[in-house]
Amino acid sequence: MDDNNKIALIIAYYFSRVDKVALKSLGYSSFANGFKDIGQKLQVKPNTIKNMRDEFDPIYGNNRVGWYQRELRPSRQKVVELFQGLDEPDLHEVVLEILNNGQFRAAVECEEILKSITENKKTRADNSFILRGPTGKKAEEIFIEQFNCGNVKLAGVLSDMRD
Repeated sequence: MDDNNKIALIIAYYFSRVDKVALKSLGYSSFANGFKDIGQKLQVKPNTIKNMRDEFDPIYGNNRVGWYQRELRPSRQKVVELFQGLDEPDLHEVVLEILNNGQFRAAVECEEILKSITENKKTRADNSFILRGPTGKKAEEIFIEQFNCGNVKLAGVLSDMRD
């Protein structure tokens, strides 16, 4: 995978993680416009960015199903590992830096990120994401609804730890 695609993974991760918040905060009226503009800036096909975003979708509770049928690829797992600890404003700043700073690719931080995404050594995160399909998500929602209505005979407080 070339460096442009690795950098596009970060933006695709941002789109998947915060969905329409990312779209609005980057000033795009639609995902299609965003993919097209970002594709031109990074020299990556817009559909590639869309597909990358879709690969991250099963991790986050957005309205898209994404690529739930397959495991997250190692490069995608590493992007999640690198950026999951950032809150939205910090991740937004990283994305803006990528898109608007022509010197970003020459920066040491960029080199370190690209190297981390490329590394083949096995990390803890390689096995930490179990993707749930759309039926699993629906089952969770039904269980929470039934629990809150008192139809589940369990004592205690239900804490939703999904997000």
